[in-house]
Amino acid sequence: MTLFSSSLTQESSTEHLFRTLLLKWIPASTRALELGSARFAAPLAEADVCVTVTADADAPDEESGRSPGLERIPLHFPLGKADRERYGEALEEASFDAVVLDGLKEAFTTDKLHELVREIDMVLKPSGVALILLDAASLPQCLSPEFVIALFERFGFALAERKSVQSPVKQTSAGLVFVRDATRVRARKSLQGLLEEDRKTTTYKLALIKALAEINLSNSARVRYLSPTDMDRYLLRSKIPDAPHQAAIPMGLIIERVAALYWQIYRRHALNESAPLPAQIGGGRRLEFEEPLKALIRLYQGDWLAFRNDFYLGRLAAGSARSLAFISLARAINKALQRGPIFYAGNSLGNDSSAIAGKDGNRLFRLAKGAGFRSLEEAIAPALLDRAAGTFYLPSELWRELNVSAPWLTEAITIRWARLSSDFSRGAMSPGAVVDLMTPPEDMRDTNWSRGLFLERIRTGNLHSVWSGVELFPKTLAVDHMIPWSRTHTNDLWNLMPAETKENGQKSDGVPSAHCLDRAADRIIRTWKLYEGSSMGTLFRAQAESTLMGRALPQKDWETPMMDALLRSADETALQYACRRWEPPLRENL
Repeated sequence: MTLFSSSLTQESSTEHLFRTLLLKWIPASTRALELGSARFAAPLAEADVCVTVTADADAPDEESGRSPGLERIPLHFPLGKADRERYGEALEEASFDAVVLDGLKEAFTTDKLHELVREIDMVLKPSGVALILLDAASLPQCLSPEFVIALFERFGFALAERKSVQSPVKQTSAGLVFVRDATRVRARKSLQGLLEEDRKTTTYKLALIKALAEINLSNSARVRYLSPTDMDRYLLRSKIPDAPHQAAIPMGLIIERVAALYWQIYRRHALNESAPLPAQIGGGRRLEFEEPLKALIRLYQGDWLAFRNDFYLGRLAAGSARSLAFISLARAINKALQRGPIFYAGNSLGNDSSAIAGKDGNRLFRLAKGAGFRSLEEAIAPALLDRAAGTFYLPSELWRELNVSAPWLTEAITIRWARLSSDFSRGAMSPGAVVDLMTPPEDMRDTNWSRGLFLERIRTGNLHSVWSGVELFPKTLAVDHMIPWSRTHTNDLWNLMPAETKENGQKSDGVPSAHCLDRAADRIIRTWKLYEGSSMGTLFRAQAESTLMGRALPQKDWETPMMDALLRSADETALQYACRRWEPPLRENL
C-alpha cells in the first residue's frame, strides 16, 4: 500500500511516529480504508475529514493485470443517516484489512467519535487492524487517549500498541494500534481479587461493586475519563505521582444505586416487622443506615419508583419528613462506603498495577469530598446530591473492564451477596430466599402512566407504532421498552414507546438495530415531545439527563443529541450483552 510521498526529506516527530507505526502494522498491498486529513500520509484529499480506498500502486490487479491505483469514495465519516442507508452495505461488504485515521477535527464530538468507531468496526475484517493518530495539534482538549481506547474496547478491539511523542511546545501526540478480537473476555485481577480475596465482614463492598456495574450498564454517560488536564490536577491533589489514569463518577449516583439495592432487601421488613430480614453484617451488628432506610421506605409505603420520581422532580422539599429522611440516609450510606470499601478495597491485591501502592495498601478507590450534606438546604435533586457527596475515582482500566464484564458481574454479585447474607444470618434464610428479596419487583417496570398518555392520544387524535408506523388502537397498543428492561432495568419515560402488540412480542429482549432506530427517529422524537408537553415533562427531561444524556438537556434543539445518545446506548447494550439486534419485518403497505 502506497501511503507516503518519498520526496519528504524532513518530518516532525509526530509524522515520524505515525510512519513508524504504519510501516510496522500495515504492510504493502494491504486493502485499507484511510480516514482523516492525510497530513501525515499521501495528500489524498483536501477535506479535513475524507475517505479514500488505497492499494499498492505498484502491484498489478489480479484479474486485469493493471495497477489499481487509488479509488476515491466521496463520503465524510462518520456517515450521515442518508449515507448509512446508501453506502453502508457496500462498505461492509468491502471488508478492509486495515483502517487508518490520521487526525481528528478540533470540533469532533464524543458522539461523532462513537459513530466513527462503530463504522470502523463495520468495515474491518475479523482480524483487521485500526491505526489511530491522536495529534496534539488538532485533538479536542476534552478528549483523552483513554477515552478512545475505552471506546474501541467496547467494540471488541484490543489495544496492541501505544506510542507517544511530545512536541517542542509540550503537546503530546499519541499513536494507537488496535486489533480486532471480538471473542476476548478479560478477567482482570483487580475485580477478581475484590470478590475473592478481600475480607468479607459486611455486604457494603458487594453493594458498591454491584452499584458500579449497574451504573456501567445504564448510566455510563455520567461517567467521564479524566482529560490530561484533569488528570494532572488529580495527581496534584492526591499527591500520588504514579497513580494510574482515573475515571470519575458522581458519588451521588452511587449513593442512589446503593440505596435502591438495600431498599429491596429491607422493603418487606420495614413495612412488617415480623417479615424475615437477612443479616448484612457479621457478628450480629446492624446496617449503619438501617434506621433512615426503613424510615424512608415507610414514608413511601415501599414504593421505590414513587420515591425516585420525587427525587428527580425536585419534590423532596426542604425540611419535609421525606427530605430529611433521604438526607440522613444519603449521609449514612456515604459514611459507610467511605470508611469501608472505598478505603480498604484492593488492599489484598499485592502488586496489581491498577491499584495505588501506599501505606494503606493498594487502594483502588478514592473519594473527593463535595460541598457536604449540610449544604442540602434546598429541595433535593440529583445534581444537588452530586454536589454535596463529591466525586468517586477508580482506575480507568478497571472501568473499561466493567464495559466487558458488567452484565455477568451483576448476576454473580447477587449470588455472592445472597450467600454471604445467609451466612451472616446463620442459615435462618437460604441464599435463594435472599435472592428473591433482592430481585426488582414487577412494579418497578410499571408502564401504566405511559399507557394512559398513549390511550388519551388515540382517543383525541391518532397514534402510530414507532417501529412500523401502523396506526394503533386500544386493543393493539403495547408499551415497549426500546432498550429492553431485562438488560438495563431502565423504566424511564424516554425509553417507553408505543408499539403494536405483535411487534412488541417479536422484539422481545432484542435491541433495535441502528438502521431500525434511524428509520423510527421521527416517530421516536414525536413520542418524546408528547412526553415533554405532558404533566410529566419535567420528569421526562430529568430522566433523560441522568440515564441517557449524562448531561443537561438543552432547552431547545435537543432532538438530535438525544437520538445520538439513544444510538450509543443501544450499541453499548447490544455489545455488552452480545444480544441480537432487532429489525422489524417490512410491511407491504409502507
